[in-house]
Amino acid sequence: MSQHPLNPWWSQQTDQPIMPTSHADWDQALKGQFITQEHVRTRLEAIIGRALGLDAYSGYDVDGFHVSLIAAGVQVGHGITLRVHSNDHEPPHAHVRLPGSSSDQLKVDIMTGDLSGVIPGNLSRAQRQAITLGVRNNSVKLGALWSQVRQART
Repeated sequence: MSQHPLNPWWSQQTDQPIMPTSHADWDQALKGQFITQEHVRTRLEAIIGRALGLDAYSGYDVDGFHVSLIAAGVQVGHGITLRVHSNDHEPPHAHVRLPGSSSDQLKVDIMTGDLSGVIPGNLSRAQRQAITLGVRNNSVKLGALWSQVRQART
């Protein structure tokens, strides 16, 4: 028997919360009084995991909403990881995870090595070079990851 038998945001089979994946879904569930303590705890865990860089298999935004599965990552030096997300858009790119940062708004084109998105003002020349060299040295692997992601979506 489920703890919340009438809650549409609760799995009756596994007796676990079904997490809203957007602000609109959360607001709708909240308005319907379907958000439980378990929902809040799971969202807070996602926020904390993202802030600490522990979201190794799933990507979350700063508000704790799931945005993607992470297909894989490549460490490129200076504590930098390039990650390809499973539900990403063209052009082929990787998200750059810098040491001590939970943001993945900095992106690198995996074909050209060009940076885009939110480029931190404190990004050092050595970090820029590590990213560019990381793309060059891992172009085959990053291209294969991107292809796998695209094939999985079709």
